[in-house]
Amino acid sequence: MDADVVTYESDFSAGIDGWSVQNGTIYGNIDGIGGRDDNLRLTVNSAFAANQCFTLHEQVTQGIYYTISFDYYIPSSNQDLTGVILSMPRGPSNGDSSPP
Repeated sequence: MDADVVTYESDFSAGIDGWSVQNGTIYGNIDGIGGRDDNLRLTVNSAFAANQCFTLHEQVTQGIYYTISFDYYIPSSNQDLTGVILSMPRGPSNGDSSPP
């Protein structure tokens, strides 16, 4: 079995690290979320049904299996966000919706 190779690892200590947002606002280098520092924070705009946070990193190849992991925190005061979906552009979507 091949050894895992890190293709991309985010570093939000200096900003948003190339990420973009649609229908919301993102900030990098946010400390103290869930006991962690250097987070990326997405603030949703409740006027829109869908908010998207995405990166334009072109470091994946179709047909190759990747392990993708991330942690997310939805505050208990949330009134707008109902789930999180991971989707891969330009390939088959394999999103999993997870309520708070």
